[in-house]
Amino acid sequence: MKKYLSVAVLLLVTGCGGVQLIDESGRAHAGKFDSITKQLEGTIDGKTYKGFYVTNAGAINYSGWIQGTRSAYNTSGQASYSGNAGRAILTAADGDTIQCEFSYSGYRAIGTCQGAGGERYQLVTR
Repeated sequence: MKKYLSVAVLLLVTGCGGVQLIDESGRAHAGKFDSITKQLEGTIDGKTYKGFYVTNAGAINYSGWIQGTRSAYNTSGQASYSGNAGRAILTAADGDTIQCEFSYSGYRAIGTCQGAGGERYQLVTR
C-alpha cells in the first residue's frame, strides 16, 4: 500500500503521467505527459513522437483607478481561469507528425489524434 501511495504522490508532485494512444484496431501505444513543462510523447510501432501541448487556461493581471466624486482608489490584482481543452503537435525524428485535440480535467484527459497519413488514435491518460 505504501508503494502505491508513494507513486501517486510522486506523480502529483512532478506533474508526470501516462498516456495511451489507442489505434483503430484497439491496440494501445504507450506515452507520457508532463503537466509542468507541457510536454507530451507517444511511441507507435517503435517510432517516438514528441512535442508540447497548449491549453485554454490562463491568468489575467489588472490594475487601474476608480474615481468617485470625492475620492479615488488604486486597484490591482490577478485572476486565473482553468481551462478544459488542449492541442498538441507531436513530431517524430523523421519529420512525421501527429496532431491531437483533447479535453481535460485535472490530470485526466481524453481526445483524438490524427497522423499525417490519416490514421486516427484515441488519446487517454492513465
